Amino acid sequence: MVKEVVIREATRDDLAGLNKLINQLGHSISSDEMDAILTRYLQTPNHHVFIVELYGEVIGCAGLIICHYLTKYANFSQLVSFVIDERFRNQQIGSILLSYLENYSQEHGCVKIQLTSGLHRQVSGAHRFYLNNGYRIGTTKFFIKELN
Repeated sequence: MVKEVVIREATRDDLAGLNKLINQLGHSISSDEMDAILTRYLQTPNHHVFIVELYGEVIGCAGLIICHYLTKYANFSQLVSFVIDERFRNQQIGSILLSYLENYSQEHGCVKIQLTSGLHRQVSGAHRFYLNNGYRIGTTKFFIKELN
C-alpha cells in the first residue's frame, strides 16, 4: 500500500478531505471555514498544505510554513496540523509524510523543522510518534496569550 501513496500540494478540490481530517484532530471546522483557511494558505508565500493521497482518496495532510530567522541568515520550518486519517495510522504513512516534509524543508534552506503538539496528544501516541521519528522535546518554553 505504501507504494501507492502520493504526496502533493493541496488544491481547492481537496476541501472535503481536508475538512474531514482537521475534524479528526478535534477541531470543529465548517466547510466554509476550511475554504477560507485553505484560500489563505494558497495565497500566502511560504505557506503550504500537503496532501497524502491513496488511490485518489485524501488520507492525510500537514501544513508547513517556511520561516526566516532574525538572528541568523537561515530558514526553519514550522509544521502545523499534521494528521493521518485514523483508518490508516500505524502503517508508516505518517513517517513517509514527515520525511517528505523534512526533505522539502531542507530543499528550501531550512536548518530545522519544529512543531507543537498539545499535551493531551501524549495519550493518543502522537508524542511517541514524533520521538520515534527522530524529534526531541525542545528546551524552549511556549507562551500563549489570547487576544480577543
